[in-house]
Amino acid sequence: MNNPIIIFENKDFRLSFETSRPKNILELNQTHSKVICQIEEIGNSSIGEDGVIFSCDNTKKVAIKTADCAPLCFIGEGKVAMIHAGWRGIQQEIHLDRKIVKIKPHTIITGPSICDDCFQVTSEFKEEFPSHQNYFLQKNKNLFFKIKSLMKDQLELKYPHSEIMVSNECTLCRPNFHSYRRDKTTLRNYTIFQKR
Repeated sequence: MNNPIIIFENKDFRLSFETSRPKNILELNQTHSKVICQIEEIGNSSIGEDGVIFSCDNTKKVAIKTADCAPLCFIGEGKVAMIHAGWRGIQQEIHLDRKIVKIKPHTIITGPSICDDCFQVTSEFKEEFPSHQNYFLQKNKNLFFKIKSLMKDQLELKYPHSEIMVSNECTLCRPNFHSYRRDKTTLRNYTIFQKR
């Protein structure tokens, strides 16, 4: 994929998805945690852990790196939250954090990530989500976890007045996206917030 996919854009900002690292971006120091940093002024290096909240007036490009996990962007009242949510982040409910609630998001956008039909897990994985057993699906001898559906349902419940847009693109299904589950790649996709 040479050209970026435009996930969302309006007169104020653009959210795009690229498979090669763009120049002049600020990216999170992602560790599959539930840590969200709030920053008033963005510098020139890696920021935060798996989430960052910054002003809508920020003029720098902020990026989330993924290779099957979900990149989320919350647009609120003068603030933006960018979140990296893998299964550990979703288990720890990083996408429902009270810091995000405080920015009163009116628009929530997720970029491409692994889809429900591709997220195959072991039977032991059920112990990681004991209260969400209805999101497990047995197909033949294989077990799948509907992680994208769980995330979407939780977002709709937590933010009932927000417009929520969940990408149907699957990083594992699409061979031109980077997918760790497909081939253990060290390459990453980039979801980029940019003020217009």
